[in-house]
Amino acid sequence: MWQIDRRLLYVAIAVGLVAIAVLSITYANDWVLSGLATLSIGCWLTGVLWTVYAPPKDRAFPLGALAASFIYVLLACGPWFQSNVGPWLLTTRALVTIDTHLLGREQPQVAYQEVPLSTIYSNNLSNTLSFPPNNLWTTARMPASASAVTPSVAIGHWLFAWCAAAIGGFAARWMVRRQQRTSSGGSPFAEAAR
Repeated sequence: MWQIDRRLLYVAIAVGLVAIAVLSITYANDWVLSGLATLSIGCWLTGVLWTVYAPPKDRAFPLGALAASFIYVLLACGPWFQSNVGPWLLTTRALVTIDTHLLGREQPQVAYQEVPLSTIYSNNLSNTLSFPPNNLWTTARMPASASAVTPSVAIGHWLFAWCAAAIGGFAARWMVRRQQRTSSGGSPFAEAAR
């Protein structure tokens, strides 16, 4: 019977996943984004169930994957983080560069609206509120929408969340194995020297 080397199988799977990622960013639209986000949330829910019902020795990988992917999505796309942390992530800059320079897409501009800063104030002399005259109203320019992100950049963030999940899962499993080796009496430095 014909057998495949495991490393060759892993390389073929990795090449296939990279091809799917490139195609989804190249032909990005709202349907692809919705499908990827739904699949990712479904995997998160499955990971939570896996973490709850798995034997304690098998919980490291799903717990590390859940933590890493959720933290990445929170930092890149979270409500406050999307405008204060997300634009400064290296992955965001790489995705925007790919989107504008390689794919030739224009990034949407953020629309601003005037928001009053002081509508009612107290005169500190009594318990009554007073309204300022019309010429004392102060306003600030605030973003009208939460973000201005193209579907390909959002798809890229979800794909990077999958990469973060893989890294977090393997790192957590490696740390648990290392801890088990050191608690069983073997030094990780002695085993690395062999």
